[in-house]
Amino acid sequence: MPGPHRCDHCEATFTRSEHLQRHQTMHNKSKTYPCRFCDKRFARSDVLRRHYQSCKLAQHVDKASVEIFRRVNRACNSCRRSKVKCSGVDPCERC
Repeated sequence: MPGPHRCDHCEATFTRSEHLQRHQTMHNKSKTYPCRFCDKRFARSDVLRRHYQSCKLAQHVDKASVEIFRRVNRACNSCRRSKVKCSGVDPCERC
């Protein structure tokens, strides 16, 4: 069953508006996340992180010492579960 939110660029549909917004960045010509090891660029940071798993040049780097392989938390545990950004310091106003 297709979702109520339809992409203007392709036939993709989504049940949540934020998922549509995330998807639409892939159609954006501005790819602001470059791979530090090869020539590829990406519109989303999560796609870049996934790329690092298969990038042949990145596989030769000690991943434990490279910060780009770590995900940065932008919310405290309570807000992260609700998918809400906060300062990441407990307690936040929401908590």
